Amino acid sequence: MRVTTTLITGTLIAGLIGALLTAAPATAQYFKKPESDLDASIMRIDEDDYLGAKLDAATPLIGADGQGFPLGDLLGKPLILVLAYYTCDGSCSVINSELANLLDEVRRVRARQDYQILTLSFDRHDDLKTTGAFVKQLELAGEHAAN
Repeated sequence: MRVTTTLITGTLIAGLIGALLTAAPATAQYFKKPESDLDASIMRIDEDDYLGAKLDAATPLIGADGQGFPLGDLLGKPLILVLAYYTCDGSCSVINSELANLLDEVRRVRARQDYQILTLSFDRHDDLKTTGAFVKQLELAGEHAAN
């Protein structure tokens, strides 16, 4: 039994070594452009047209309470602007939750007094219901809560 096991093991090892030696060498494909069905041009922005552009203070926004207000109400202090979908189950809620956690540790400045935070949805399907669910999911309270 021992001789048979040794012969089988030896034969398998010899076969594997032979296969490895005769196989074509692996080659890395550096600098190969990845294939994609996505049209990259739709993601392109004319940065020169927008970088450094001033935001229009009259831009109308709607708060979580349903009341309208101009963007200018948030200007004049540093503004942390987060773009998100309120129904996003991926990074959107994680980004906002982590931002709230990080800001909880900030002691030298206070939200609303020294800076503003605005999470703005760019999903045309978001409404007051999805906004409320988003805030509830994040369990925001205190100075980071929606107003």
